[in-house]
Amino acid sequence: MSSTTTNIPVIECHGTAREIGRAHGESARDLIALGLGRWSESLTAQRGDVDRYIADFLARTSFIGVIETHAPHLLDELHGIAEGAGQRFELILAYNLMDEEWSFRTDRLDGLAPGCTVVAVAGAAIGQTMDIPTIHDGTQIVLAVEPDHGPSQRLLSAAGMLGLTGANSAGVGVVVNNLNQLPSSASGLPVQVLTRRLLEHETAEEAARWTESVPHAVGQHYLIADPTSIISLEGHGKGVVRVPVTDPYVHANHPLACAGTRPDTDKIEFLSNTHVRHDRAQVMIGTTTDQQGLEQILGDRAAPISREREKGFMTFGGISIGLTVPPAMRVTAGPPHESEWVDISWN
Repeated sequence: MSSTTTNIPVIECHGTAREIGRAHGESARDLIALGLGRWSESLTAQRGDVDRYIADFLARTSFIGVIETHAPHLLDELHGIAEGAGQRFELILAYNLMDEEWSFRTDRLDGLAPGCTVVAVAGAAIGQTMDIPTIHDGTQIVLAVEPDHGPSQRLLSAAGMLGLTGANSAGVGVVVNNLNQLPSSASGLPVQVLTRRLLEHETAEEAARWTESVPHAVGQHYLIADPTSIISLEGHGKGVVRVPVTDPYVHANHPLACAGTRPDTDKIEFLSNTHVRHDRAQVMIGTTTDQQGLEQILGDRAAPISREREKGFMTFGGISIGLTVPPAMRVTAGPPHESEWVDISWN
């Protein structure tokens, strides 16, 4: 395995939600500008005027109001990111609605589709590949969030985003898969807000119950774990379903307990290679007992699970979370098959 990454920027954020956001925005200002610039260029090529497209997208949804109801402090944090980075709030908000923008498009997918592979061994570790557009490559960061209240959090993220996946100091970790086939709702909570908010809980069961209690904007799988339990939830615009968990456990980008409702469901699943990745991980995980074994699965090139930069998508990073208190968290900046695993400290 070649190594292209030896470290990843760790952005330390302390205090109130606004202060956490400002620290993020100020420390990662250049990376945020880089990511936003690429994203705006991509949207311009696909949608025309970016400001008009974003304004129309936000006008057709109630995301701001839902966040104010269920996680107002995270709305403050988004304002803080915008202030610290010197960017417009609407732009930062829309940038954090990555899964939602995919789901609310009226056209069809081309090239590849969103994809991530989740793996878990009860009592040992959980992990995933985070597969998102290549425009975000080079903006990988770890957010070290130390709030005034509640557990500390460590999250793999793109600069300017609230967090893609991660864990907290109480021992709760979460990994996710996009389920674009499932119903969406313009009045549900966005994925990144959900991910951050559930990591404020002290146990996996508490986090899962909260996740089941709130409306969801788009189809998404949340695997929530702590040292004693692993819980699998498939949420979407019409509800949340618990998925029976086997040990070990694998989830890719097709629902296991719900049925896809979009007319292009078959195309979504073909383009994301979800069934091949799921089956490959299922075979590999049969003899896996520890965190290192999960990391080997995440670096697989046969399916592939670790995806190179191709047709606009890539494995942006990998994460493995050892189920201890605090968790033994490791990440890669880029595809695990070509990037070094880096230990993330809780100090």
